[in-house]
Amino acid sequence: MYFTDINETTHTSDQLNAVDFACRIGAMNCFLDGSFRPNEPINAFTVDTALSAIFLSNKQRDHRKYPVMNMIPYFKKYKSSETLTVHDLQQIFDELFRPLMVKPCAKAELLQEKSNDAAATRLDLASLLQLYCTNFFNALISQELSNDLKNCLIRKWENTPASPYQLIYNLYQYVLRYAPLLPVFKNQDFVKVLVYFRETDQKTAITSYQRIKEIIDSFKTIKKSTPSHGYQYTSLTALYAMLTISNMAKKNDPPQILLHLNNAIYLNDPREGQLFDEIFKDKTGSELSTKPINHTYILSLSSESNELLPMWVQYADDGKGCRIEFDTTNLNFHPVAYSSRFDTNTNANEYKDIFQQYLLENWDKKSPEYLYLKDMYSNYRFYFKDEAYKTEAEIRFTQSVLPQLAKEHPVRKNELFPRLYCETPYPLTIKSVMLGPKCPNREHIKLNLERLNVPKVTFSNIQYR
Repeated sequence: MYFTDINETTHTSDQLNAVDFACRIGAMNCFLDGSFRPNEPINAFTVDTALSAIFLSNKQRDHRKYPVMNMIPYFKKYKSSETLTVHDLQQIFDELFRPLMVKPCAKAELLQEKSNDAAATRLDLASLLQLYCTNFFNALISQELSNDLKNCLIRKWENTPASPYQLIYNLYQYVLRYAPLLPVFKNQDFVKVLVYFRETDQKTAITSYQRIKEIIDSFKTIKKSTPSHGYQYTSLTALYAMLTISNMAKKNDPPQILLHLNNAIYLNDPREGQLFDEIFKDKTGSELSTKPINHTYILSLSSESNELLPMWVQYADDGKGCRIEFDTTNLNFHPVAYSSRFDTNTNANEYKDIFQQYLLENWDKKSPEYLYLKDMYSNYRFYFKDEAYKTEAEIRFTQSVLPQLAKEHPVRKNELFPRLYCETPYPLTIKSVMLGPKCPNREHIKLNLERLNVPKVTFSNIQYR
């Protein structure tokens, strides 16, 4: 983010990153003249405003005066207009964040070079926001947590001065939109569940969490094939962009690609998602109001290892492109069921029964478990397609993402606005590349692909011109 009074010549990269972080999570902002005023002393009201923005929803902030200030005994003694020292600011952050940590941790020290009695500044506030938020979130996503530890953590948060759930929501959205790929994200599914608790009373969170766990376990009882690889037919231009722009692999390792999930509204089947809705209504007599289609993003691969000429023609530049084989074990891909009705050849009946069991209950429509279940339904709708598309043998990975958090493709020819996409949370490793039946200069391209560490390069056996 740009400010008139803070840049690479006046401040270090760490300071610039801290200011950028504090503003992007909504805790701080610039002044009307475009300045940040990094050296301006801060008072208790400024700190309370910043912390309230990340710990409380808009609804919660509207009903409380100085909400965070009243949560912390050390903070309560200050008048809102009273200037805080470096020691005061450090103490406030420590008392607020340390009880929330996954495991006990030492007191974080960032401002050692400054006297404890010095007035705390806006730059100090931004630096502590980044340090404590990053430490909290990294511990949450990187440490191994058993089911028992997850339950204990939620029970622990019942009695902390501040509820962590709005904070988790804000940090998760920040990571999705701005942060580089995290090297280890062991508890992503757990964190994604906690995102639904943003306006939940911390005293009742354990009940909602156990209910969601029950729903998740119900879906695990359904036997489905778990594909270990998938194929993407695409152009050579797209392949080169993957290898040079989206490649997260270390030097000399096989390429690891952050693939794009495109918004479901761009899919070629105009009835995408409707088939499941219609059959659910037919079988249960109930019609569900689901999340709008524009929140769902989809990555589609083919599970068919044999070459498919229609796929070469439609998706791989009329056979001049390539077919990429990916290792799909990093993501939870689902095989697509092709049918015009529920039948014994798919898992659809079992999915329908679970959704019927839970969605038709008398739910609190704002409860985390209901919101979670509705999102699951919105995603699962896209695992069922009309029989006309059966030859594609699709496997799919879906994600619900707010449009504001999506990224933009370059504007296509004859289109006025860019298409939206998001990226996979983990990279997929390339296992092989097959060059198409009409691919020019095959040997030249193979040489370059081998230089870029593609493990195996083959040529199509289909005769097509």
